[in-house]
Amino acid sequence: MKCTIHENGSWKTEVVACLAPNGNKIPINSSMDDGNDQWKCSMNERGMVTLVQGANPHAKCDGHEVGSRWQEKSFELECLSGGVRKLRACVTEEGQRIPVNGSKEVNSFVLVCQSFPNGTVSFHGQKTIKAPKVFGASQTVVQCSDEQNGDRNVGEFWIENHRFNKTCRANGAVEVVNCISKDGVQIPLNRQIVHDGSRYT
Repeated sequence: MKCTIHENGSWKTEVVACLAPNGNKIPINSSMDDGNDQWKCSMNERGMVTLVQGANPHAKCDGHEVGSRWQEKSFELECLSGGVRKLRACVTEEGQRIPVNGSKEVNSFVLVCQSFPNGTVSFHGQKTIKAPKVFGASQTVVQCSDEQNGDRNVGEFWIENHRFNKTCRANGAVEVVNCISKDGVQIPLNRQIVHDGSRYT
């Protein structure tokens, strides 16, 4: 506030700046950037002063410049105006990109990168189950086939494509037991877990 005293003894006060939450003064009709926020102090034609909080268009995303893209674990992200991180694609261990809400066949798996309105992302593979191998006439022996057409015994567990822990069931079906993240975290099927600040689905 500014107080002006006239020679005739009259006085008046007027707003000359806004005060940001961090204590900094913002002159009338100007703005100040503070982290991911931008504060605007303005006065309308009736003399009403407002302080409005908005997104800082120059804000970075954890050190990444606006417009830049980078990869975090299995996800490619882009920094948008205001420091907003946007998912652009899922990335396999071999570097194959699957666009958001798209799919791609990799190593006989159809990999799907799916984004949901609540912000969660599902990155999973789908595969047709091969017919079981049956041996013996009097005694039936069932085996499963893995991705390399290798034989797997009932009850045996193995990891395929670095991401899927599988087993061979008694009916000859290959079943995914759980998923494995790039950094080795086991994720149960149809469940979501949080590990070291990262959410896995």
